[in-house]
Amino acid sequence: MESIYIEAYTSLSFDFINKHPLLKRLILWFQQLGNNGGGKLTYEFIGLNLPGSLSSVTMLNTLISKSNAKISEAEFRFDQLQKHFDDHNLQYAFGSEDATNIIKKIKYDSTTNTFNGFPTPLDRGVPIKEYYRTNSFDKLKLWFDSNDKSSFLNVHMIQPVPSTNQNIIPSPFLLSAYGIDNTATANDILQR
Repeated sequence: MESIYIEAYTSLSFDFINKHPLLKRLILWFQQLGNNGGGKLTYEFIGLNLPGSLSSVTMLNTLISKSNAKISEAEFRFDQLQKHFDDHNLQYAFGSEDATNIIKKIKYDSTTNTFNGFPTPLDRGVPIKEYYRTNSFDKLKLWFDSNDKSSFLNVHMIQPVPSTNQNIIPSPFLLSAYGIDNTATANDILQR
């Protein structure tokens, strides 16, 4: 009986964690221990032994797919962020921006009729949404011939902060993501 339970529930959901305050505190303590005391190996050990308990790309992908949210390259989702805050009675958050190295490739998004994977041009520091939209094969060929593929993915994340009377851990929110080629200037970032 116990092995069936373990096989059926191999990862922890946010709902399960939030329903068990002691487990939630233990996981938060493990996260702090991993980041402050044990380093990467401790963090990986906990992640392997408590699947789903630590933030990961897999967990974020699962949250996105379950929310049925459509995320388009270079779109800042402020309306959805406001709804997320209203739904969870949140007022404060930390924002972060980071870039990570990616495999260079171009993908076609049929819902927006755009090609993703080229470096997104900036207008006063803000990425231009759906810049690579075309119905022309010649224009697409010109982009492939004259533009390099994005070597980095720039991500803007929001981590809501729960109030003192809340017993849940608010999930992080993906505000925007887009391809870059690491040519943005300090002025672009300040204007954003």
